[in-house]
Amino acid sequence: MTDPRIRDYETRYECRFKGMLGAGPGQDGFVMRSDRFTAVKFFDRLDRFEREHEVYQVMSARGICFIAEHYVPLFVRADESLRAIEMTIVERPFILDFAGAKRPEEIPDFEPHVLEEHAEHLRELFDDRYADAVHVAEMFRRTTGFTLLDIHPGNIAFDE
Repeated sequence: MTDPRIRDYETRYECRFKGMLGAGPGQDGFVMRSDRFTAVKFFDRLDRFEREHEVYQVMSARGICFIAEHYVPLFVRADESLRAIEMTIVERPFILDFAGAKRPEEIPDFEPHVLEEHAEHLRELFDDRYADAVHVAEMFRRTTGFTLLDIHPGNIAFDE
């Protein structure tokens, strides 16, 4: 990866990256593993960075490190100029990726058929863990005040 922010982050925060986490760039950007056993997420868009940072600030202020028996990464630092957030690396079961989280007033008024299609899609993704995934997402909403709309097994993972 040749993004100049990588080298800038390493220099600014005296760390080295050991490679990417995950399968590669995602919908918000990409995540690197540091030599401090942390993950640094570099965002493509400022608004996505700002939302994920906001959610981490809420969780940090409330001392949240678990939601519904799922680990959440702990906030280490944010750098707005690099659109980067550093967090701890978590193991299964976990919940992560908060850039798409919405405040109650931001949630669209979905038509019933859209909600039904979404529920069916989640059933396909999570199979027999569907109810558990919905419970984790609901507990996230109750705990943080934000609703996760981007729910999939990469963001809500169970012990397997």
